[in-house]
Amino acid sequence: MVEMVVAMGILSMVLTIFLSALVSVQTGVVKAADRSISNDEVRLAVQQIDREIRSGNVFVDPASESDPGMMLRIYSQANAPTRPSRHRCVQWRVAGRELQSRTWHTEWRLNSDVTGWRILGNDIVNQQRGVRAFELDTSTTYGGDGVHGRVMRIHILANRSDRSGQPVSIQVSVNGRNTRYGDSGMGSPCADAPPV
Repeated sequence: MVEMVVAMGILSMVLTIFLSALVSVQTGVVKAADRSISNDEVRLAVQQIDREIRSGNVFVDPASESDPGMMLRIYSQANAPTRPSRHRCVQWRVAGRELQSRTWHTEWRLNSDVTGWRILGNDIVNQQRGVRAFELDTSTTYGGDGVHGRVMRIHILANRSDRSGQPVSIQVSVNGRNTRYGDSGMGSPCADAPPV
């Protein structure tokens, strides 16, 4: 009987060690999968923003938006031949844990040509971390004068779940074609924006 109790004790210790290792490996796999999904989703969203900005020519300074640093508005010519109304205003925002975008024609008040918000990325944690998603670079290094700039810095943080630890951080700087320097929005074709 003593031998049986000793054998059961050893077996239970081996099973405990094995199950602990299995849970640890499973947790690592879930974290890696979460980071990979967040990384892929955010990279695709930033690529789309990059393309739209590079085809645009007027920025509205994100600091002047209703949610400073969490919204970006540009006048873009991307996909102009395939869009029925040619050049369009494009806006992105970080709302809750989503990166969203919408577009509208500059004469939206006449033709109601405004798309709804569509989700480009989930699990965005910029607001929770207090990190601006969009910022106009006014440094003289890239053609700014200390007040106005022509390079847009984009910094998106994504964290699929609390299990993932540190968020995925994607940072890019993009310069639009024929960009107007630091447009305040007053001279922008997109100054008249539909209500958020």
